[in-house]
Amino acid sequence: MRTINKATLLMTAAAVMLSIFLINYRRENYTHEVGAGEQEAESYIHSSNDMLQCLYFDETLFVNIKSFKKLNETSEGRIRGCILPHHLTAADLIHEVFQNVSSYEYETVVIMGPDHESLERGKIFTAAGDWQTPFGILETDYEMTSRLLENSFVLDNSEKMTSEHSVSSIIPFIKYYMGAVKAVSLA
Repeated sequence: MRTINKATLLMTAAAVMLSIFLINYRRENYTHEVGAGEQEAESYIHSSNDMLQCLYFDETLFVNIKSFKKLNETSEGRIRGCILPHHLTAADLIHEVFQNVSSYEYETVVIMGPDHESLERGKIFTAAGDWQTPFGILETDYEMTSRLLENSFVLDNSEKMTSEHSVSSIIPFIKYYMGAVKAVSLA
């Protein structure tokens, strides 16, 4: 009987759906004004070679953002994780999830998406770089990323993370709705 190692199991789970794990919960009733970065979207230019780029940003999704109603219901208790689609055809669902999550304050978001292109089985990719978004810079949690990179099956690859739409397409939503939170991205 074949045994499955932890890295393979983790990658399989990530390949099924995009998972966002919200950690380091700080304050239950924090209120974050949705749309705080809206004015910055117009001046977004993919310009920095030092930062990870959000190649799959669709400005029309954010121009029409006011058409998405703020949810009246929030989850009871702490929101520790969310599972959501990463294709922007489901942007309304992605907006709803982040509207709900934005009611709370977090220090770090761990975003895991499937690796659509790699043939390197059993490897997890991350990037030790900040993300340039239309709404400002989304900082990476360097301490957590460094700890992950201590594992031989975790590789630092900024190019991979930039081109992987399962992560790159969600990053602007995180910055828009969650403001100063830090991120760890995995594929």
